[in-house]
Amino acid sequence: ADVSSFPMIPWLALIISCQLRMLAVTRLLISQYTIFVAVLAAQAGVGCLNGLLGPSLLHLSAQVGMSTSMIAIPGIIAARALGMVMGTSAYGLFLTEVDTLALVCGACVGAALCTVVVPPSKNYTLLLLSLMCQGAFMAWIDAASCKELLSRIHCRSAHAWILVAQALGALGATASTACLTAMLGEHSSDQAMAVSVEVLQANLSRSFHATYWGTASAICLSGLLFLALAVDRQLNDPPPPDAAEILPAHKELEGCPQISDCVVFMAQAGGEASFVGLLFVYASVDAIQFQIAPAVLLCGVCWLGLSTGRGLTVLMKGIFSPVQLLAFNTVGAVCSVLLLISTTPALGVWCAVVMYGLSAAGLAPSTQLTILSQGGMKFPALLVSKFCGQLGELLIGPIMCGFLSISPNSMLWAQVLLMVALFVLALAVGWPFRQDQWLQYQPLSASSPTPTGPTATISVDPDQDELPSKHGPIPRSSVFDI
Repeated sequence: ADVSSFPMIPWLALIISCQLRMLAVTRLLISQYTIFVAVLAAQAGVGCLNGLLGPSLLHLSAQVGMSTSMIAIPGIIAARALGMVMGTSAYGLFLTEVDTLALVCGACVGAALCTVVVPPSKNYTLLLLSLMCQGAFMAWIDAASCKELLSRIHCRSAHAWILVAQALGALGATASTACLTAMLGEHSSDQAMAVSVEVLQANLSRSFHATYWGTASAICLSGLLFLALAVDRQLNDPPPPDAAEILPAHKELEGCPQISDCVVFMAQAGGEASFVGLLFVYASVDAIQFQIAPAVLLCGVCWLGLSTGRGLTVLMKGIFSPVQLLAFNTVGAVCSVLLLISTTPALGVWCAVVMYGLSAAGLAPSTQLTILSQGGMKFPALLVSKFCGQLGELLIGPIMCGFLSISPNSMLWAQVLLMVALFVLALAVGWPFRQDQWLQYQPLSASSPTPTGPTATISVDPDQDELPSKHGPIPRSSVFDI
């Protein structure tokens, strides 16, 4: 038959061809690499919410009818941190067996709903409850995405990938502050501490509400992506084996994290979170009098420094010893805070904040590496470290608010004393020296016997294509490594 007598056949062939191509592209995208990228995107989403809280402190205080002083700010910081502590605890006790992709999907939707409720809250109690729920959902996103990440990488490279995830979180915070700066519009030249509560509430409502709504929409879309990935994995793929089953950890280095290391990490993470969280309030006080837009942008620059510093830490931890990194980062962070105390020009403030971000970025992750190594680079040790960091934010954040209410320099001097004390304590408990044991460890080969002794070297046969597991042969290409 003549094809020309059936004019619809070429169009049907074209439509079917396009559908097959779209199906092939979809199947290519819905893979373990897409899950890997989605997990890192979830970390960036958590960073976006972290970046919004600091510049929103004065506006949220005015929104609930309180003055722009330090009355409501400690409660706002403590509520969010308490929610994260409770969320991490609940995850470790009840949710570890839940599918990580499905949990991240539900947590993204919950965090998005809480983010929408936060800006218009005019009741202080409702605001605290919303922030507490938001913190719990953020903790679930963070913990579940990190668990999915650890299930897809070698234990040897776990800390490097965790640093990458933290760097993307700080980059997400930078993006959210940049969006907020762009949304300020004609009110960008206002001074937060120089206007009344009514003016601050009226002028900034639209800017903050739009930014919060945009962030919530992005997180909700991420949740839908995780929903599609979870459904696809349930229909087509078995659950991935645990990374510890692919390459078992060194049994002689595996154990429980020491309390002293957890205390050091708790204080380091709390000090870093309180500094960047209160930076907007510090820049808005009478002594400095930054306008709203530069003060928000200053927070974004600090987050950008932290993101860049996390990435540099991944590179430098293979060049310098843990003791050298600890000394360099502490000296840089202390000098930056001292510069911030002694300088009043805007250029000096910007330089000090950038220097602090680059230096402080390696302090808490270095201690976290010790906690992870003591736990065999497994997820329970990571969950312990996250709990300690959130507990430090809960305890140290309100304390730094108290110092800031006395005077801006009081908070900065408290930061200096905290970093110096933690440097001395870290050397006293000796975690930089214990960390060298894990840095000498190489992944275990299934074909070689397990060596004994603390200085034994373990190697992997580079010609081995597959690694045994109780789930069957695992292709080496399915495991990420650095």
